[in-house]
Amino acid sequence: NAMSAAKPTQERSKESRKEGKGEAEPDEKSPLSSPSAYQASGGHTGEIARPVECDDFIHKIAKYAGTFNILAFVDALMFVGNIGGTLYKKSLAANGAPVYRCSIGLETIVVADHTSASFVIGSTSDVFDREKHKRFGPIGIPEYIMKTAWPVLTASDAFGHKVNRALTVAVLHSRMPLLQAAFDRSASLAYQFIFEKYAEGNGPYRNIHDVALKISGDLIYEWLLGCRPPSWEALTTYPFNALSMINTDTWIGDQLATFFSKAMVWYKNGYATRDESLKIYHRSPVYKEFEKMAQDMGFPTKDMEYWLMMFMQLNGTAGLGLPLCQALSVLGDQQTILSLLRDEVDGHQLTLDSMDKFPLLDSFAWETMRLFIRPTILFKEAQRDVEIPAGDGKLYVVKKGELVVVNVPLASRDPSVFDHPFEFNAHRFMKNPELKKKVFAFGMVDGHDIPSARFGCAMRSAGVGNELFKLTLGTFIQRVDWALDGQPDFRKRLGQYDPESLGVTYLKPRPEYLASLQKK
Repeated sequence: NAMSAAKPTQERSKESRKEGKGEAEPDEKSPLSSPSAYQASGGHTGEIARPVECDDFIHKIAKYAGTFNILAFVDALMFVGNIGGTLYKKSLAANGAPVYRCSIGLETIVVADHTSASFVIGSTSDVFDREKHKRFGPIGIPEYIMKTAWPVLTASDAFGHKVNRALTVAVLHSRMPLLQAAFDRSASLAYQFIFEKYAEGNGPYRNIHDVALKISGDLIYEWLLGCRPPSWEALTTYPFNALSMINTDTWIGDQLATFFSKAMVWYKNGYATRDESLKIYHRSPVYKEFEKMAQDMGFPTKDMEYWLMMFMQLNGTAGLGLPLCQALSVLGDQQTILSLLRDEVDGHQLTLDSMDKFPLLDSFAWETMRLFIRPTILFKEAQRDVEIPAGDGKLYVVKKGELVVVNVPLASRDPSVFDHPFEFNAHRFMKNPELKKKVFAFGMVDGHDIPSARFGCAMRSAGVGNELFKLTLGTFIQRVDWALDGQPDFRKRLGQYDPESLGVTYLKPRPEYLASLQKK
């Protein structure tokens, strides 16, 4: 029963707890639990199909309203509010079809199994292009600020994206010699601050999300800008809040979406927090250096500032902090795995160069990337008629100009690729290291074999993203004892960037960490 699979599993079996797994696989099957005919046959069966329609009766009737279809705005609002959960519900409505058509404010074709997702992600931009700089699905970018300031959301081979990637990697490489010292300095200050504030009962550090964002924010700003981060409000106001708007397929939907977007910017005080961040960038001792690097690449200063905001707060602080939040949520529940990780890292001086010495930490990090994937969705526009292979053996026809979205979280839970895909299994990649090639980490699947299809996280391209995450996680494990008020649910808000955060009921420095401080 596919619908019952959406119910969160609150209780785990004793056997699952003993094995240190996240969530016992429920009796109900997931939408993608059928055997992979594509894998079994060694290729597609030759059957040609169109994407499965999953819109309900009301949506079908509403389409007759044309440009006055108000449901387009409702769909877009639901999508922006819960991206992963919305696509998961649509998948259930499509009876688990690997490729289906639905409305999320825009008419889209969703690919949801590993085979179809790998095909779309691995295709070059002459087959699937990231919408020619225009939008990120229903999340739109106003023309007057888009220019090259938003290239991180554009085509894999487009000029703006290449410039953005080149600038990002150049900046990261220029600061690489300072990373270890910046990490040590920021960690010392951040942990002391968090321990003090938690003991006082003051500040926002009463849930694991806030703790993780504080650690990552201090590190990213210390490393890349040589300064302290902005206020908590500015640090956690992502550029989407200040710079983006919602788009739909209909005129009435766009009018409502424009009003809503502007109201949200005002409500969240997005422009004020944006300006606060820009002032910090200008005061940074390395701002002029970054500005010159951007100018040498043909990147205007104003666009460079928007790029900095996007990178520092979304790709940097959130890109490191949110996976850390999710990993700590898992470990707060999986005490057996936490003990094993401490056995592995305790007594070692953790550095970037030492991360290859800890196989369980490495496997745990990869499982975090699989289950809490980045990015959760990828939009591409078909540049010609395309036949997408899927795990059921069929070839799904997508017409030129149709918008395709990769449901990355669901594709990462394909049972034909990952056993017990809804469980968090910390040992998964120790048992089978080859599975790492199947993880859509930062939008990559064997990206080194498809250089023209690369478009993922620039921190990964610079060779630092994965190692920095492991270093940050390993350091927290060494230094902190903590307890949470619940356990993570691996189905609820499936794949969302910022899942419902768990409250912290206990947070203190470990005796081993205090002893190490006394020796210094």
